[in-house]
Amino acid sequence: MASHSRSRSAAAACSIALLRLLLLATTTAVMEMGRQRRQPHVEPADGSGYRTYIIRVEKPPQGTTVAAWHHSFLPSNTTALGEPRLWRSYHTVFDGFTARLTEEELNIVSAKPGFVRSFPNVILYPQTPGVVGSRGMITGVVDGGIYDKHPMLNDAGMDRPPERWSEIGACDERIVCNNKLIIS
Repeated sequence: MASHSRSRSAAAACSIALLRLLLLATTTAVMEMGRQRRQPHVEPADGSGYRTYIIRVEKPPQGTTVAAWHHSFLPSNTTALGEPRLWRSYHTVFDGFTARLTEEELNIVSAKPGFVRSFPNVILYPQTPGVVGSRGMITGVVDGGIYDKHPMLNDAGMDRPPERWSEIGACDERIVCNNKLIIS
């Protein structure tokens, strides 16, 4: 009887150990999948070779406006597609701007006096849909520049914003708002 009881205990211990190992492997696999999803990546160039860059520059020379200083770095005011090149100007936390450039144009910009550094636009993917209870949650992002033609901002299948949001709408001819992209 004692040997029968010991074999049951051994089988139960073995089953528990196997279950723990299975849970550990599953948890590790899910964590690895989550890490892969969260990896930031540089925004790919569009079909014409344009990519969004954040350009850091020195302060404008005395007597030069911020806008004129930033435009002086760009090859033209619009891309070959007719889109505005300069998206945003920054002058509070750092001096610089966001612009649409090809890699060749970036090389020309970086050779100009006053250029400090450039950063390609990095795309991050929020994980809010995976959080329990996040359905219907409104997520706000403070951002200095956005490319409204990006496929991620397509509003196909989105409902209209609630009527109580009637006061929103800082959209202009440069940025087209839709049912997904709402600027306030």
